[in-house]
Amino acid sequence: MSLALQMDPGPWMTAEQFAAWPGDGTGRRYQLIDGDLVAMAPPGPRHAKLVSRLDRLLGSHLAQHRPGCEPAAGAGVQPRADAMRNVRIPDLVVTCGPDEGALIDAPVVIVEVLSPSNARETREAVRACLSIPSLGEVLVLSSEAVVAEVLTRDETGAWPREPQRFGPGDTLRLDSLGFACAMDALYAGLLPA
Repeated sequence: MSLALQMDPGPWMTAEQFAAWPGDGTGRRYQLIDGDLVAMAPPGPRHAKLVSRLDRLLGSHLAQHRPGCEPAAGAGVQPRADAMRNVRIPDLVVTCGPDEGALIDAPVVIVEVLSPSNARETREAVRACLSIPSLGEVLVLSSEAVVAEVLTRDETGAWPREPQRFGPGDTLRLDSLGFACAMDALYAGLLPA
């Protein structure tokens, strides 16, 4: 018998159990990472405002141009890599399908906001989500500077080696949704001058 088969993985929660879990009663948000509950720090004000602004902008755009699609803040998605033990909670998810139940089964865009305290974990979550077959684009926004990165899956299904970067004066584009907005407008008043 191989060593891997002899190892006891210990008690862990499944994605199905996590989706049905009512929480711990504290109001704290969690993700499920490799079967373990991992608490999520509450977002800082800039982080929260960026998510709120983008949610509003995307929601208006989708209502006019893609009525079957809509954004959802704080919804769970299930990466396909080790799916039974993983549920990630991106800052914002765009879905174009019917309500799937407890988790969004087929996200088309995922948005994450990087804060200094969570950059490594956020990038790890993005890498995990790249395994979701329906996902076409990933947007990562900085909460500390006017900076956005977009990963767009190509026609062969491959992800680029490097993201497309946007900064001050640029127009942020999510081509899969036909969405565009000025970076300066998205970040207006959020950062010290």
